[in-house]
Amino acid sequence: MKIKFDFKENGMEVGEITPCPFCGMQERLTITDPESYEKLVAENGSSVIVLRCRGCNMELSQHDIPGNNYMMGAGKLIERWNHRA
Repeated sequence: MKIKFDFKENGMEVGEITPCPFCGMQERLTITDPESYEKLVAENGSSVIVLRCRGCNMELSQHDIPGNNYMMGAGKLIERWNHRA
């Protein structure tokens, strides 16, 4: 499945992702885009990646990202989203 970047039409392919636990939508899921993430890392030394449902505003964030590696952080966040309790 392709997940959209926040406030942009494009996105990234993430494979399987579970729907929002509250509204059941998948097509309204967005994730922080890499450009915004890298800009904040450059300015602040670190940043956060947020996976959000635009249908009901539920969100999950990833703060501890080894080496500020966007793809690793996004992968960890999607794994947490898919296996949330």
